[in-house]
Amino acid sequence: MLLSLLNLFALVPAQSTDSGNPVGASEAACADLERDTMPPADEETTKHLLTKRRLEDVASKTYDAVVIGSGISGLTTAALLARTNDWKVLVLEQHFTVGGCSHTFEKHGLEYDVGVHYVGGHVWERASALRSVFDYATEERLKWSKLDDVYDIAVVEGKRYPIRSTRAAFVEDLTRWFPDAEDVVSVAKYFKRIDEAAATFQGFVTHQITHAYTPGFVDRFVTRGWLTNDFRKHASKTVAQVLDECGVDNGTLRTVLTYLYGDYGPEPSKASFVEHAVVVTHYQDGSAYPVGGSSQIAKSLIPTVVSRGGDVLARAPVHEIVVDGSKRVVGVRVGKEPGQLIKCSRVVSAIGAANSLKLLSHADDSSILKQRLKRLDALPDSPAHMMVFVELEGSKEDLDLPTSNMWILPNENVTKAADDYFRQQSTVVPTSFFSFPSAKDPDWSKRFPTRSVAEIVVETKYEWFKEFESEKSGRRSHVYEEEKKMFGDRLITMLVDAFPQLKGRIVSTDVGTPLSSQHFLASKHGVSYGVAAVPERFDDGNWLMAKADDVEGLVFTGQDTLSCGVMGAVMSSVVAASNLSFKSLRVALGLMRGRSSTSSTTVDDDEALLEDDLEFEGD
Repeated sequence: MLLSLLNLFALVPAQSTDSGNPVGASEAACADLERDTMPPADEETTKHLLTKRRLEDVASKTYDAVVIGSGISGLTTAALLARTNDWKVLVLEQHFTVGGCSHTFEKHGLEYDVGVHYVGGHVWERASALRSVFDYATEERLKWSKLDDVYDIAVVEGKRYPIRSTRAAFVEDLTRWFPDAEDVVSVAKYFKRIDEAAATFQGFVTHQITHAYTPGFVDRFVTRGWLTNDFRKHASKTVAQVLDECGVDNGTLRTVLTYLYGDYGPEPSKASFVEHAVVVTHYQDGSAYPVGGSSQIAKSLIPTVVSRGGDVLARAPVHEIVVDGSKRVVGVRVGKEPGQLIKCSRVVSAIGAANSLKLLSHADDSSILKQRLKRLDALPDSPAHMMVFVELEGSKEDLDLPTSNMWILPNENVTKAADDYFRQQSTVVPTSFFSFPSAKDPDWSKRFPTRSVAEIVVETKYEWFKEFESEKSGRRSHVYEEEKKMFGDRLITMLVDAFPQLKGRIVSTDVGTPLSSQHFLASKHGVSYGVAAVPERFDDGNWLMAKADDVEGLVFTGQDTLSCGVMGAVMSSVVAASNLSFKSLRVALGLMRGRSSTSSTTVDDDEALLEDDLEFEGD
């Protein structure tokens, strides 16, 4: 079995864990333009909202598993468990919109995504592991559109470097941009290290599964070391350290090689090299976008759950994971505190390490749980972000909008630029991300033929907005609005400088801050990627395993267990489902080899799909 798992995840590095959410777009800002009120009472939305009557109905039912959180990891885990085992699964979401960071919102009659800006991992190819999992979990409802060959444009100190698909093309361009012999040799060494580090990720993922089926003594003294020692060796180094070891001394070359650090958070001087390696590998052959927008991910997963007797409920905050005296899960408390007990023997927590452990704080007499809490407090958080959502007059063709993303890095010394910015010694943003979701979605023109949208994402600090956290979302003070406008105006100027054709075509703008993520996504301090992907996060491979050894029936999933982004979320879902069901593990073996067969089961879309086209007013 162990050798089979190693062979299974041998495919992972080549399509490795994602950062499908550039510059924190993943969990950055759901925008303060979402007022804290109930959404419009349309049938498709309200049927997923928790009401008193529905809570009573849910409490009277028997579920095989409860999933906390409806992001990609939570919904995919629920769909895998439901389809593979024919289980009744209950998904509980605290926000009034299902989908987590893959949800969209409507403003001025247009749709904006908040998290999924591009996805790699060969998801556009049916034979890829990532696509196979999505096809199985959604029963082939989710479609993907391959983006252009140039999927990113890095702008370093004003010079543009278009990033083409495939490693060979990138190396060819690097050789043309940096022809010195020393640079060519250092680039070869760098990519060798990329491949070595990415390959070790399969052992890390495999151990998350074998841990659930291996006796503690064997796992601790044999399996764990065998599977993760090489991984932790590579993870212990920062990106900057590896660049130094490879002899990459050219500052501009270093920045071009690491321009996408915003896809995982910490700048190269702080980030773990393994995280960087799997993100680079994930995108090296190009990227794709969901047809119909990012909300189609949730809409495609939900029917798999509800068609088998499960439920997906929004406005359903969980206050406690209930554990009995024998350290076994017996249910969750949901709804207005103290909450209604929903009985179950299996719980999957997909809401991040901090929030998950908080739900267990009442039962904190476990030494392992205390150790996890202590470790979590000692680890840094990932960055928080601001987002600017821009309404544009004109179609993709009218405005000549690219499907590629643009990363602007004004200073090749990213570490110094970031330090100066976060110490407020400079107003120059170290890295800015620009994206046009309307240009990426081939279905957009059918819905919005004469308008387009742009999105800008930059790092920020929660502390800069902390003074406003006690104010009610949607009704914050004019000082808060002025600060948002100041940031927004500066970024809009950058947008027009980068894309001059947009001058005079901007209709409206809205700005989201870390307070939005904290309020709507329950993200600690509004951070985007949970626990930061720094070396110390990985120096103890047992601190947050998917399976909670000290609580029977509890499994964690999401970016804090593996890696950030869409691929990280999907992979963690496969791990979580495999931890709870041996049958799910057997199915995973086939899926990760690129095999997905869908059943002939038909689902009534009117009963299954959740419409996220909600209209919100500015905060």
